[in-house]
Amino acid sequence: MSTTSIPPRRRSSHFEAPVLHFLAQFRAATGHQLAWALWHADGRHPRHCIRLIGRLVEQGLLTSRPLDPQVGAVSRHVLTLTAQARAALPPGLSHPDPWDEPRWMLEHRLARTNVSILAGPRGWEWIPRRELGQRLHRAALDSYRGRALNDSDRAYQRRLAALQEIQLPCDGLVQRATGQIMLVLEVRPGISLRGTIGRLPRHPLILAGRFRAYEIAILGADPSAVAEAHSALERSIRRRQLPLTVRAIPHYRELPHPREWGKAPASVYRQHGLPSPLGYRRPVRRAVDGG
Repeated sequence: MSTTSIPPRRRSSHFEAPVLHFLAQFRAATGHQLAWALWHADGRHPRHCIRLIGRLVEQGLLTSRPLDPQVGAVSRHVLTLTAQARAALPPGLSHPDPWDEPRWMLEHRLARTNVSILAGPRGWEWIPRRELGQRLHRAALDSYRGRALNDSDRAYQRRLAALQEIQLPCDGLVQRATGQIMLVLEVRPGISLRGTIGRLPRHPLILAGRFRAYEIAILGADPSAVAEAHSALERSIRRRQLPLTVRAIPHYRELPHPREWGKAPASVYRQHGLPSPLGYRRPVRRAVDGG
C-alpha cells in the first residue's frame, strides 16, 4: 500500500500510539494488515489509516518498503518501526530491524501477524507454548463437566485427570469467552513437518477430544508448503483417528486492498465484547430540536 502521496491529517493524532504499539508487538505488518486490524475490523473506514501511515513515515517513525519491488506499484508495502522508534521501546518490546533477518523469516512474521489480525478481533489470543498443554488439559476436563456420563465416559475422564502433562509440538490460541483451544502448526525452514505431525500425542488428544474435535491450523508463508502440510496433516488425522479438524487460514497476500473494503457494518471487537484497539471515537452529533 503506497503512502508517498497521502496528505497527513492532524485529526488522526489520537491513533498514533496504537499504530506504533501494533508494530512494536508484531515487528512487521503490511499496510493491508494494519488497516484491517485497527480500522476495518473495528467498523472504521481505512482511509484514515492510509493518511496516518503517510504522516508517521514523514515523521521518521515508520518505514514503508515494498515487499516485492520487482512488480512495481502493485507490491504490498511492509511497515516496520524505524531505529528511532525502536530505541524508545521498553526492553520487552525492543527488537532488531526485521529487514535484517532472512527473507523467509520476514514473510513468516507476516503470516503469523495475519493469524493474529483475523482471529484477535473475534476473541482469540495466543497461548505461550509452555502453557498450551496445561490449558488444553483444563479445557478437556471442563468438557466432561455437566454431562450425563456413562461408564466409558467416566473411564476416559479418570484417565484424562491422571495425566501429568500434555506435551504438544505446536503453538495455540484460546478463545477468551469460551476457553476453546485451537492448535497451530508452523511450516517454515528448520522445522520438520513430518516430525511435528508425528509428535502430536494420540492418547491424550483422544481423551481430550471425547466430546468435541479441536481445530488445528497451519501457519506458513509458502503456499505450496502449507498445502503439502494440509494434506499430510489430514492423512495423519485419518490414519491415527485423532479428534482434530483442519482449519484453513487465508494467506496474508489474499487480504484485499483497503480501497476495496469500504466501511465495515459493525465493529467485530465490540461484537465479541472487546475494547476498540484505537479507543477514541468522535462524539456523535445529536440533532437539535428547533421547536
